[in-house]
This record gives sequence, structure tokens and C-alpha cells, in this order.
Amino acid sequence: MEPTAAMSEMKRKVEKWTYFAAVAMLFTFSYLSLHIQNNGEKFGTQLEYEQEKQQQCKKIMKVGFLKQPKCAGTSIQNILLRLSLINDLNVVLPNKIFYGGWMDDSSKIYSRSQIADAPWEIAGLNYSIFALHTRWNQKEVENTLGPGAKYFTIIRHPVHLFISGK
Repeated sequence: MEPTAAMSEMKRKVEKWTYFAAVAMLFTFSYLSLHIQNNGEKFGTQLEYEQEKQQQCKKIMKVGFLKQPKCAGTSIQNILLRLSLINDLNVVLPNKIFYGGWMDDSSKIYSRSQIADAPWEIAGLNYSIFALHTRWNQKEVENTLGPGAKYFTIIRHPVHLFISGK
């Protein structure tokens, strides 16, 4: 028996509706299995919202940023400097900035003694932000910022970094 045009059309419609029904059922089961929690009392999104609300963000007021060349460091440094202006925070700065934004000879590893002649260091101010272009020394930066600081940096894939430096 040869299928007629009407039979082919009917078969196509059945396949289309079967596919639609399967997708709808899959979506429904996925939704129910992923979102109904706590014996059906709350949906997952509401539960997650309440959990996140309990763990609210805390403002970080002491930041150490390891500035890497060609990794958006100047942009992040500018953001941190604006943060310090808005919140009246003290930034670790030397008395003089050298070529390329270095605080001292680029071969030297950071030491708090490098900022000893700065007026804010002489005044004994507490620092909140470290975002200098320097060779990193974790112990000295911790000594400069004090306890409770958070530290971060940005790194790039070496190939992209090399291409960007050309």
C-alpha cells in the first residue's frame, strides 16, 4: 500500500504533537524535580533567595590588590582609588611614584620601609587599600594593611598576555 498525501500529512502532525508533548512533559518534570523542595512547602528559588538573604554581603574595607602588567590592573586600581575617595579610606602610596607606576626600583620586593618617608606613614595612619605596582611580598603587605584584609589579583592566559604586549 502506498501512503497517500493525506496519510503523510496526518503522520507529520502526529509526530509534531508527540514531540511537543514530550518536550512539555520533560519541562514539567524538570521544573518539579529541580524546584520543589522542603516537602513541597517552598520552591527552590524562594529558598535560595532566603538563604542568600541570611548570608548578606559584607562591605570589605581592607583590600590588597596584586597588580599584574597587561591584566586590567590599572582599571581595577582606578576603581579601588574611587572606592577610597567615596568611603574616605587611606591608600598605601609612596612619597614618589617612579616610571611605569612603580613605587620604587622595580627589582625590589615590597617592604613597608619603602613608604617610611611618606607623610601619611609618618602620621601613623591605618591603611585600607594596597594597589601599587610592586613586587609582591605577602607578609609585608599584611603588615601594612593589618588584619582582616582580603587579597586578589587578575591573571590572563600567557598567550593572550604575550600578544597584548606586542
